[in-house]
Amino acid sequence: GLMTKSEQYHYDSIKKLLISAGVAEADAVGAAHHAIEYGKKNKRADFDALLHAAKWYAKHNKAAPAPSIKREIRQARLPNMPKWYVGQ
Repeated sequence: GLMTKSEQYHYDSIKKLLISAGVAEADAVGAAHHAIEYGKKNKRADFDALLHAAKWYAKHNKAAPAPSIKREIRQARLPNMPKWYVGQ
């Protein structure tokens, strides 16, 4: 759903902090979204609580598609050359 101005601010801040801490962007995006949802359910959660929730999420919920995408890219870079071409 749509985020309020403060939620958007928290989302951007958390995402930046996670990425600067070495979290992959796909994981940081998911974790920041999780933190905002956590904040909606826990109205009294402050920024530290949201960040903690995001860090926990990033640690335990890795974005699964990343490795397979990388593998496909690596394969695409090495086309199978016909046998007659090898060594030309």
